[in-house]
Amino acid sequence: MRLYARRPPGDIARRLHRRTAAALPVVQARVDSAGTRLAAIGELADEFDASLLSTGSRFATFSRELCAFVVSEGGKIRCSARSARAPPSG
Repeated sequence: MRLYARRPPGDIARRLHRRTAAALPVVQARVDSAGTRLAAIGELADEFDASLLSTGSRFATFSRELCAFVVSEGGKIRCSARSARAPPSG
């Protein structure tokens, strides 16, 4: 945490945005070729060394298919993401 305290405000966010923006075409291509199955999310998480939760969320967001990723804990929704094709919740 001390490393981040020494950085100028917004520096971490700018760095993260540049890295993410550079990786978007790669991620989009991998999601397109993965198909909509839970195992594919696990494989992508392993490949990019990311958590299953964050990968599932991004997978749903990038999916060109009708897709939603919902995680519940104790009967309450903890996290949810949907593809652009999915209808809004409500």
